[in-house]
Amino acid sequence: MCPDTAPEHRLSQQEESEQIADDTKSIGEKVKFWEEQDKINQVLIPRVIRQNEILTQHLEHHPDISDINKASIRALAQATRKYEEHVKEALAVAKEDLLKEVKSAVSESQSALRRDQESAIKEASSGLRREFNIVANLISAKLNRTVVTLTAVAVLTAITYIVLLSLLLVDIL
Repeated sequence: MCPDTAPEHRLSQQEESEQIADDTKSIGEKVKFWEEQDKINQVLIPRVIRQNEILTQHLEHHPDISDINKASIRALAQATRKYEEHVKEALAVAKEDLLKEVKSAVSESQSALRRDQESAIKEASSGLRREFNIVANLISAKLNRTVVTLTAVAVLTAITYIVLLSLLLVDIL
């Protein structure tokens, strides 16, 4: 990773993280909305059906109601049942869609986390490489100084031997 592009890369990851957070809030709001709708439907639908049944039973016991009214009441009862089925189907579809959105958001979040991890690992390994090179250079410099010192000692030792040999030769001659 080039140092000049690193801040831009972090900024785009931050924006992406904020977008995922906004999507998660949106999903949460949708979940609350459908939960509220489900609660309302669970309360209202049985009431409407019960009132329709009471009205239907009441009207069937009165001989002065025409057959048209009875047919209308039956049609209304049937429409109410169809409406209830339609609401159940719509809720099932909405829940499936919501589940898909949640799975997608989780998947995107996991991908973003993986990218962040990989970036952090690259940065850490780059830092370790730099520190290793620094340590290797220090060791190399110390080794070079040691070699120079040993070479100097060897040269001085050789000179000392030459001087001693020359003194011995002078005494012998």
